[in-house]
Amino acid sequence: MKRQIKYFLFCLSILLVGCGPSDEELLKEAESKVISFIDELNMQNFNSAKEIYPDFNNISRYNIPRNFKISSSKFISENKNEVKIIGQYGTDENSRQLQFVLNKIESGSWQINKTKGLSSYYESSLYNILKTSGCMQDIESDVSIHQTCLQMEPKFESMVNKYKNDIENSIVFQSNGSSLSNNFNISISGDLMLKSNSNISIPGFSYDIYIVLYDRNGDISHSVKYEFNSNPILANEYHQIRVFSMDYHPDYRKYSAVVKITDDNFIRSNLAQNGNINCSELLKY
Repeated sequence: MKRQIKYFLFCLSILLVGCGPSDEELLKEAESKVISFIDELNMQNFNSAKEIYPDFNNISRYNIPRNFKISSSKFISENKNEVKIIGQYGTDENSRQLQFVLNKIESGSWQINKTKGLSSYYESSLYNILKTSGCMQDIESDVSIHQTCLQMEPKFESMVNKYKNDIENSIVFQSNGSSLSNNFNISISGDLMLKSNSNISIPGFSYDIYIVLYDRNGDISHSVKYEFNSNPILANEYHQIRVFSMDYHPDYRKYSAVVKITDDNFIRSNLAQNGNINCSELLKY
């Protein structure tokens, strides 16, 4: 009788083990936890989101992943207590990837341990230049990416500002090829010529040109913003502007023109793609 009971208990234990959740059910549970996190973010329930993803507290700038859809999920540990889930969010025209790594905790539920693609720094110009320069040691988690970018951002901004000033200063007014005429002491019109000595082109709508008038003492008497900026200022090329009409000022004796960059995104993109800057150089700023 005792032998039969032992045999019964042994079979029952095997049966109970066999009745545990299947691989598919475990993956669905993990996916459901990711969807819950996304829903909490979209509803701006940030405390609830941090319960699902504790390290989310270390990511101060992040994207809200709207229209998130899971594309793949798989176990990444032999004991099947760690899962990687990848999905996309955004629109068909502007889709971005987002990756989650989840672990099973003592309570038996899934918890997000790591993400990649949630931080707003991910795939930014700063991220790309830190990655190519060697300043970014760990690109596998948002927390690491975020902390490195946050630390290096002031240096990157200083570098962008220096390039901006250098480009502006490299664009020189050419008196030869420039001619402004006084129209009966009412208006001024004519052509102005600039020469870019920079290796970087300035896209249209990324700059303003100011026409500067000087008095007989060489002091600035007036400065007027030129109304057209749709044409790019090409690298190492001449750039002519046509002044159709601007107010006449009786005290002006000579004139020039200066360029001020208003949108530096082209500098950021250029540095990230073609900068060839190493980490030691970036650390100098």
